[in-house]
Amino acid sequence: MSVSLPKAATMIARTGRKTSSKRKTEVISSFRISLNQLQQPFEVCKIKVKQKEFLTLKYLHKKPTRDYITGIKVDDEVDDEDKEQENEDLPVSVIDAHWLQRVLSEVLNQDHEKAAELEKKILQALAIQDVQLLENKLVQLLEFQNFEFLQKLVRNRSKILFMTKLKQAQTDEEQAQILEAMKESEEGQAVLAELDKSKAKRDKEKDEVTRLRNEARVLMKKKRDDGVEDAEIATVQDSATGAVAAKKLQPSRVIDLEQASFHKAGHTMTNSTCTKYHYKKMIISYPSNSTLESSLFLVGRSLHSQKISQSYFRSTCRTITLQTTGHLKEGAKREMKKAWEEVTIPAPAAAEHGDIKLIEITELPKFAQNVFRDDKDKFIVQRLNPVQSKVFPIAFKQFDENMLVCAPTGAGKTNIALLTMMNVIMMHLKRVDELNTDEVAVDKDAFKIVYIAPMKALVQQLVGFFSQRFEKYGLSVGELSGDSTLSKSQIAKTQILVTTPEKWDIITRKSGDSRANMHLVRLVIIDEVHLLHDQRGTVLEAIVARTLRQVERTQEPIRLVGLSATLPNYTDVAAFMRVTEKGLFKFDNSFRPCPLQQTFIGVTDKKAVRRMNTMNEVCFEQVVKNAGQNQMLIFVHSRKETARTAKTLREMAMENDVVPRFLAGNSATKEILADQAQEAQSRDLSELMPYGFAIHHAGLSKQDRSLVEDLFADKRIQVLVCTATLAWGVNLPAHTVIIKGTQVYKPDLGKWDELGCLDMLQMMGRAGRPGYEKEGHGIIITQHSELQYYLSLMNMQLPIESQMIADLPDKLIGELVLGTVQNRADAVTWLGYTYLFVRMQKSPQLYSV
Repeated sequence: MSVSLPKAATMIARTGRKTSSKRKTEVISSFRISLNQLQQPFEVCKIKVKQKEFLTLKYLHKKPTRDYITGIKVDDEVDDEDKEQENEDLPVSVIDAHWLQRVLSEVLNQDHEKAAELEKKILQALAIQDVQLLENKLVQLLEFQNFEFLQKLVRNRSKILFMTKLKQAQTDEEQAQILEAMKESEEGQAVLAELDKSKAKRDKEKDEVTRLRNEARVLMKKKRDDGVEDAEIATVQDSATGAVAAKKLQPSRVIDLEQASFHKAGHTMTNSTCTKYHYKKMIISYPSNSTLESSLFLVGRSLHSQKISQSYFRSTCRTITLQTTGHLKEGAKREMKKAWEEVTIPAPAAAEHGDIKLIEITELPKFAQNVFRDDKDKFIVQRLNPVQSKVFPIAFKQFDENMLVCAPTGAGKTNIALLTMMNVIMMHLKRVDELNTDEVAVDKDAFKIVYIAPMKALVQQLVGFFSQRFEKYGLSVGELSGDSTLSKSQIAKTQILVTTPEKWDIITRKSGDSRANMHLVRLVIIDEVHLLHDQRGTVLEAIVARTLRQVERTQEPIRLVGLSATLPNYTDVAAFMRVTEKGLFKFDNSFRPCPLQQTFIGVTDKKAVRRMNTMNEVCFEQVVKNAGQNQMLIFVHSRKETARTAKTLREMAMENDVVPRFLAGNSATKEILADQAQEAQSRDLSELMPYGFAIHHAGLSKQDRSLVEDLFADKRIQVLVCTATLAWGVNLPAHTVIIKGTQVYKPDLGKWDELGCLDMLQMMGRAGRPGYEKEGHGIIITQHSELQYYLSLMNMQLPIESQMIADLPDKLIGELVLGTVQNRADAVTWLGYTYLFVRMQKSPQLYSV
């Protein structure tokens, strides 16, 4: 059988079924074949559709399934529809740097990250001169999902290729090289000719607008000389400018901000699938000189016995490729149980970092070594870890490079912040020759450092941490948060300000005396940059935009450093913060000091009471697996729920006669817990402690909290049920972390809402104890409808989006009050500094532009 690719059509049909009013499917011949690896037989049919012959593959399941007919056209007849499509032409004026990416997102319904990857491959394919080879390559890339779009690409390949490259050029030299390459080919010359024609048309329109405006200006002057009122002059101007000028000044369309905003805010889910699923392929091959029916055989990789959810095949003269989707990545497991679905992702293997030279603390200048010493003048760490060593040359030595460091929890991002702070201090030593001495004199009035942390509890922690580390340098550390504020004179005497985003936004937004010391800021460190995805992220956008504009306006350098969990679209955040490739660092989960196994459990019960009972059952099942072996933290989302959950687990342990396992079989532990339980002021705590359970939340007395923390640190308590305050305020890691439920009550909204990504990452970050265990285990128990979201969030597949649209009017008003925005042009310029602008360029459909 001799077949040829394209021109082909894609449709969905069943044998003998009418697919549309114009098309009918007629089976010419068919045969069946059974492949052991598939466990199901399938049928290969040759069919006829409107005088065209195709091959189709049909699985013979017991239940009806859809057949995907991939076009293998035998005749060369061209339909009227094809002729109409061939007449379609794409104007060069509509092709910008991201035109192809936007169209791919829309046509193939893909998220922007996949569309960006596919764009690169398609641009490479469009450079192929042979049309047949180009069509085959595009068919492989687009997977028969849209033939009309494929044909459009082929017909306009030169325009798309040259215009995209031209618009994406970063420098004048690069643009000049592309223009030279275009002049050397006939296709390129044709594109240049159309480009010149389009430019001439625009210039003509521009000249017409200028002429009309000049006429209006002359007319206005004449009217003023004649004493005409201003309102009448404006009317005359509008009338004289004419339709062309009016059209230029009018917006193309009005965007409803409320409708365009993400109503789920930080819970916005923009990736359609979690790429823990992947494709597997097998190739059915046959000689081109024989029939498919007589020589079909299987080669390539086996599909084992995994379930096929979708399938299609494509055929050339020699091969048919069958591709299936719906498989978990190798090593991951998905199980359906009676009332929940469970997905387990194994801990990644720790990567070898032999190519990274670890920096010894003694290699630093002597003045900088002190920041890594404790109260007893001993080094807290002997050397920097692989992440810190990798960023050291930029963080410590190059002030003019903004930085974005994306690394997993526990990778030592706080020490990276210390290196950037020491870089600023080094620049403000009173004497340069003091670099290699222990005693240094710092010009304290010449600089300020701002560290922005997302939570008040974290701000308080960091104030204590930095105060201890910089005490030897005589530097003052101050707190700016909802619980603490500083006067103008106190700010003037403080070198390091640790603040929340909202507090720093208020200070920098005010004019007058409150901003008197802002010109001294030399370094702004933003911790947890992924907060951009949250509703509070608009504040970070405003701060960064204001800082960047201040640098351009005053020419006073301010270094921006972002610290974040690993993000899928980290390049977008880097573009927003003006970080070059040199200052951009991304580290995957293999750099986590204690690798993390993840389990995601989606409860399918719809009714709240049954769902809660199922969550308790699931939680107990996971707790029993670790009892007597590993300590566990169970996070719940209200103070009452801590005692309720702990008592439920204790009762289930008593019913199943497994209480001794929670006391580690140690009589000494049992006696200690019984004695300490009498010291507890909380009745709930005193009832639970003798069984190896405890609770922890902000409502307990300080004495009780300290008692629980000490007993858990000494491994006397096996199961600690707590609220998220423990994740932020106290460093108590455990081997296993269970997050029971993901809904928390929001008083400001008056309803239950899903946990923010910040809290989730912080709680999961408590799983695993570096130096004591080889790996940790994080377990999330949620509703089945939220399973996909948390799979994406915890596996670096949730793109960070801007929440600015919902808050745009308020943020613009703030800039108007400050005076940085005074007219529409200023507002447009300001918008160009936001993360919203970056994301709009990448995903215009998502943002309704």
